[in-house]
Amino acid sequence: MDTAAGSASPTPPRSPSADDSGPPRAERAGDGPDQGSRPGRTAPRIPIAWWGLLVRAVAALAILLGANLAAAAALTPLALRFAPNSMPQGLLAVAMCALVCLGVVLLVGLWMRTVERRPLHVVLRPLDPDEPAAAGAPASRARRGARWAAAVRGLAAGTLASVVVMAVVLGIGALLLGGSPGSDPDPGAAGADGGAAPRTAAWLLVLVTVAQAYLLQGIPEEVLYRGWLFSVTRARPMVTLLWTTLAFTIIHLVSSGGQQSALDFVLYLTIPLGFGAFAGALVLVTGSMWVAAGVHGGFHIAIALASALLPSELSGSFGPADWVLTGSVYLAATALVLALRSRGRRARER
Repeated sequence: MDTAAGSASPTPPRSPSADDSGPPRAERAGDGPDQGSRPGRTAPRIPIAWWGLLVRAVAALAILLGANLAAAAALTPLALRFAPNSMPQGLLAVAMCALVCLGVVLLVGLWMRTVERRPLHVVLRPLDPDEPAAAGAPASRARRGARWAAAVRGLAAGTLASVVVMAVVLGIGALLLGGSPGSDPDPGAAGADGGAAPRTAAWLLVLVTVAQAYLLQGIPEEVLYRGWLFSVTRARPMVTLLWTTLAFTIIHLVSSGGQQSALDFVLYLTIPLGFGAFAGALVLVTGSMWVAAGVHGGFHIAIALASALLPSELSGSFGPADWVLTGSVYLAATALVLALRSRGRRARER
């Protein structure tokens, strides 16, 4: 990875192609995909070398953990004053998700300004993957509005793509495994005394589920991994897809998904590996971090829908076989996206 992502030795100019337009690679390596065509751009404070990528990956994890811990410290004491599954507690859960999302965006913006020396909108706004130089030009108000409309469409498209993939997973699981991936039963279904705890209102349950899927996980994590980190080396598409997916996968070693052994922790990584690669491949095709956020959030929405709508025998708990199946289907979808991308590039070059 240090040779592919960190090399800064001069290379002679080459004729532009659909994936490698603009100045030589050495000029682009430090500026990212959207500003590499502007040679006067200030270089980042941390070089784009293997150790620089490692520092960024560690910083991304620290930002994510810091935002989560800060939001929990701010709102958990207040939430504990209310009954479980009550409306105030549900609304505070939504507020906590929003605080995490806001905290990550603000911290990434601070890093972008001070370390990468680029504005935050480089990460947030959708880009044209075939015209990386265009992103450095000033945009009119109408153009900015169109970009944010494209962000909403990207979020919706990513969600739909992930739900479709998970539908395939559910179908295969029902046929081969005698069940389908789902979530564990609601831990709040029974009170501490064995009696029934209050049920959450349906609208509030939907709101909390959506907030957890997108504000707590999908958007903040994708701003970090398929937004900021992706932009650092995006001039090298496959290198970028590889290292950002690995960085995203490794942090899930600390995830709690029902693992019972060391092997379980390894097998569980097939899920973030699969949908992380799928999200990254779609970003390469669309140029939008928001598609990745949709993929990420759509995964959690699909799990919630399966748990709520399918019979209990089909929406059982998520086990090792389900983890591997889910990751494998997402990886197959990734291969399909990359193959279609390669085919489209060859067709344009004819």
